[in-house]
Amino acid sequence: MAWRQSAGFTRYNMFFDDAWAALPARVHLGDALKMTVSTPGWTLLLREWIHAGSYATWWAQVPALIGAIVMGVVFFALTRYFRLAPWPSALATVLLVSNPTTLTYATRVKPYTWEMVLAISILALGEWVRRTSSRRSLVVLGVGSVVAFLLSFATAIVIAGVWCAVLVWLWSDRTTRRHAVTAACVSAAGVLAVGVPFVLATPPSLGDRWVGRGFMANFHSLRGFGHNLVTMLAGFANGLSGLSVGYQFRQNRITPWDDVVAVAVALVILGLLWWTAGPRAWREKSPLLAVGFVLLVALAAGATDVFPFGDGRTDEVLYPAVFLAVAVGLDRLLTHRPSHVTRSLHVFVAAVVVVVSLGAASWNATANAAKYPELNLTGLMAKLRPQLRPGDAIVVPSFLSFPWAQANLSSWTVDFNTHGSWPQGFRVASTSKIPVVVLPETYAGFDPQLAQLRHHFHRVWYVGYTLGVWNPYVVDAKYPALLPMQTYTLGQLLQEGWHPQFFATTSLNCYAEPYVL
Repeated sequence: MAWRQSAGFTRYNMFFDDAWAALPARVHLGDALKMTVSTPGWTLLLREWIHAGSYATWWAQVPALIGAIVMGVVFFALTRYFRLAPWPSALATVLLVSNPTTLTYATRVKPYTWEMVLAISILALGEWVRRTSSRRSLVVLGVGSVVAFLLSFATAIVIAGVWCAVLVWLWSDRTTRRHAVTAACVSAAGVLAVGVPFVLATPPSLGDRWVGRGFMANFHSLRGFGHNLVTMLAGFANGLSGLSVGYQFRQNRITPWDDVVAVAVALVILGLLWWTAGPRAWREKSPLLAVGFVLLVALAAGATDVFPFGDGRTDEVLYPAVFLAVAVGLDRLLTHRPSHVTRSLHVFVAAVVVVVSLGAASWNATANAAKYPELNLTGLMAKLRPQLRPGDAIVVPSFLSFPWAQANLSSWTVDFNTHGSWPQGFRVASTSKIPVVVLPETYAGFDPQLAQLRHHFHRVWYVGYTLGVWNPYVVDAKYPALLPMQTYTLGQLLQEGWHPQFFATTSLNCYAEPYVL
């Protein structure tokens, strides 16, 4: 599977989401600490990785691929730790490593694959606590929880779910109950201590965007609530299994098929919750209680606008828990034959399950290669520079501002006075005078800098990009990926009276076009 995961390496520039994640490597430590958003530990580790090697995109992609490979190994180890047979464990592992989210982000400059490694580790530590009920295991789980949360806030879902299960497992004995409650409180205090400074710095627009995109509950209207509920459930199916849904990253529209998928997912989740966290699981202190509580915490967080659900890029921390339940189910189906079922029928059913599972894994591995949304701004600037005349200005839209800065194509500085409009909590401001480069002040909307261009320049070069680079999450052969993307920046230039000279300098998925008054 590694060869499919490694297909996304590129020698070109990072696209928007990766560029802002890697940008702390370009600034001093004090500013880098303000640019972590929700992954302080990961951001600082990535920063040091880049410093130790290269600013090249391919070097920054290496940690994610390593994480994807390690994740498969440790998940298989987790299933074996749960005393599952090798064959069902291997089958569940193949399904996990071939799911669309793992493949897509195996070479993105993001922590998603390592977040799954952290989730697996927390689940394993929780099972250790269940088996031993020892103070040592509680201490290790507590320390691991704080470290995981510091690396990525997304792991909070798994941490909270596992600790809930621990309290149920150890509640019946007064001594272990006291130790468990104490360890849980200390762990929570540690999580708050390392997380509060970064959480307080999170821009409010980040949560608003999740609601707007449909991955957290919308309480503004009944229709909006229903729309987001369907989006969350259908999106969870899409990220987990690759099941096609109608909504897209750009236009969050719902189709009748999405309604069907959402209902099916809701039923599956309810069944999974009844199995893993129902009354029988509580009575028997089932090891799968952790799985049930993780899902319950995730659903509650999405319903209360605390944490997005269904986007794939945020709920991938749930996948190890889900596929652990899948592994347990496969183990029971493939290795345990009920007395009333004949051997031939059991073999037939097992063969069908194996074929379907491997078929699904093969399909996902084929349809969701780790393709990178490549962007050659460096090559574009090399072509553009000889065409610049004294007095020309270069105008860069918001989506390209971070890739432009990461590629160091002109002088810039980081600006934290964004008034919350940038969901990253920062932007890059241009300090370039020769040539003059205009990097946007606003994330999406009117930019006061553009209104002043007519007073100082007679020609500006607008740097644009294609639709596919802006929307790298759509797996659709019919998607018009090579069409130029219409932006707020370009729209404002046209409104201000600038018009194109009808020729453009192009490079991979980007272009520069001159505009005059």
